[in-house]
Amino acid sequence: MPVEHIQVASEPQSPLYSPLRLRDYDISPVHGFLPTEQPLRRLPDPYYEPWERIMDRFNSYLLGHHIRRLARKMPVLGTDRLKTREERRRAFVVLSFMAHAFVWGRNGAASEPASEFLPPSISIPWVAVSDMLQLNPVVCCAAVCHWNWQILDENAKEPMSLDNLGTLHTFSGSMDESWFYLVTVAIEAKCAS
Repeated sequence: MPVEHIQVASEPQSPLYSPLRLRDYDISPVHGFLPTEQPLRRLPDPYYEPWERIMDRFNSYLLGHHIRRLARKMPVLGTDRLKTREERRRAFVVLSFMAHAFVWGRNGAASEPASEFLPPSISIPWVAVSDMLQLNPVVCCAAVCHWNWQILDENAKEPMSLDNLGTLHTFSGSMDESWFYLVTVAIEAKCAS
């Protein structure tokens, strides 16, 4: 039978078609998966200073095996004072770093195993802010890359170029770890433009 005589069933038409919009998926038309504005370097509300004080010296505390002790003494802070998406993202980054440092950071004894629990001072706000952001409470690309960068020179010809980016936080404090995260940031920025 000749091809022109074959009848093809037509596909059902959707009466409620709506096109996908980037903003519905938190994707910036300028920076792709990166936020349009630089991530917060610090939470503005002084209520969150207990978190930020740990992050100020995070690598030193981790290296000196102080994270578990400090986290156990830290108060359980609520997340209701995180007013903006940027503040929630910053809280997620901070709590993700603290949580994983608590699990893997020893108190000084080389034989001390990884922790099988998190203290309420980390777990309660981390789960709450994760729910707000619709993420799982685990270190992910958003925590270490997308929401963990800064522009070094605002007036640079290409502000989002790899050589003009820095990380806000790393676990090791090493340049290698920073570059590992920043390559992803630079690729996201370049591909979005």
